[in-house]
Amino acid sequence: MNIVNELVLIDDDQDFLFLYQELLSDYHFYASMVAFTSFEEAYLHMKTSKPMGLNVVISDLNLTLAKAWDFLDMIEQQSPSLLHDYQYYICSCSSNPVDIRRVKNDPRVVSFLDKPIDFEAFESELKAHSHCVQPGGMHFS
Repeated sequence: MNIVNELVLIDDDQDFLFLYQELLSDYHFYASMVAFTSFEEAYLHMKTSKPMGLNVVISDLNLTLAKAWDFLDMIEQQSPSLLHDYQYYICSCSSNPVDIRRVKNDPRVVSFLDKPIDFEAFESELKAHSHCVQPGGMHFS
């Protein structure tokens, strides 16, 4: 069963993107998946797509030219509707308590994911929370 309509992966590490795409091929919780190495590419795609249902972004915290916070700030300023059209997860191999605390306190972010991502646990989390999502990605608890 597809819980997620579109899964957007953002990481400037090509090896991680390749690994994620290979690992995710064994899971069936998404209808489509796209991967980007920059926030700009991902933003252009998201801005022109027509999101329906639950759409998820999994972004690395630190890309070479920007942080995930910069990406979320850009979306909030330029296309605020995208904050409601997608659920945002931030991942990192860093266990910096400041970053983890910031993720937990940022209402735009659903959760922090440790790298490498345990996609089986992620799928279970999505299934557990899928009843809280209405078309367009809006959350109703």
